[in-house]
Amino acid sequence: MLQAELDASVANGSLTIETIGGVPSLRQTAEGASRSAQYREELTVFSAARASALAAVEVSRLDIERFIQEGVPDAEPLRHRLVRMAGIQPGMRVLDCGSAAGANLFEGGVLEMVGSTGCVVALDPAAAMIARLQQRARKAGYRNVDAVVARAESMPFAVGSFDVVIGSAFLRYTDLMRATGEMLRVTRPGGTIATVEAIEPDLGQIGWFRDWFAPAFDAAKRLGVPVSGRLPAPGAIAQALERNGAEAIEVETDADIRMNAVSPESFVFWMRAAGLLTGLVENLPWKAANDLWGELVERGRRVLPEVPPEERFLRWPVEYVRARRPATG
Repeated sequence: MLQAELDASVANGSLTIETIGGVPSLRQTAEGASRSAQYREELTVFSAARASALAAVEVSRLDIERFIQEGVPDAEPLRHRLVRMAGIQPGMRVLDCGSAAGANLFEGGVLEMVGSTGCVVALDPAAAMIARLQQRARKAGYRNVDAVVARAESMPFAVGSFDVVIGSAFLRYTDLMRATGEMLRVTRPGGTIATVEAIEPDLGQIGWFRDWFAPAFDAAKRLGVPVSGRLPAPGAIAQALERNGAEAIEVETDADIRMNAVSPESFVFWMRAAGLLTGLVENLPWKAANDLWGELVERGRRVLPEVPPEERFLRWPVEYVRARRPATG
């Protein structure tokens, strides 16, 4: 098998055979170096996409309404602010990206704002989440809700299908340029795009968290990779929208979101589901990653009881971004 691989690499020009001191040796060619670099880049993209998909699956397994109520008490006010920022009016056609179980639609008030003459389309890559959302809509008696299983990077909608496109805490799971490009594409000329997303924090500055998640910080240091790396950097969403052609971009950074450490199990599960350790996890073998999660739960059972109850939370900075699709062009 190895000989066949070497023969193929010589045949396609990636390697060449040279004789040095009477001994045949292999040398990588410039073409081979270029192919290796391309392969590493493709592998990095694949690893990031795999980690993103796994995080989305983890979220779909979560009893997300109960968790948010207990663990993220600031979520509902942030959603209300997003909906107000989007300028949704009665009769509008609105797309909610990364809908999950429909928190923006129900608790956030989107359905109330569009009224009976408007329409809301919910999009999420997890079929289980979409099924849960549909069940909630039926139970509440809403007939103006459509739900679609799809990724934000490839939306199955025509150009200019919506007056407003919104989304909260979903861009971290996407290819940012492609997702924001699709958001603009499906927005009508002159329509609005609005998002809210947690921004990459410095987790290492929080003492009890640093102690609890020390194995993750240590592993990341050994591998030379970031611990998180999934949350957008400050300004990254606005920059992606601008590069995709959006105008009238506004960024508001005066808010943050609190995540309570209710229990070791729920807190570690949410760190996993929300993709907040993706920078490390996507560089670990599957078994090593799962062993790490188990170790973190066990450490949490020791560390968390030693943290005063009033300090058992993290705060993430939050960015609201609003933009407009140009009315012409």
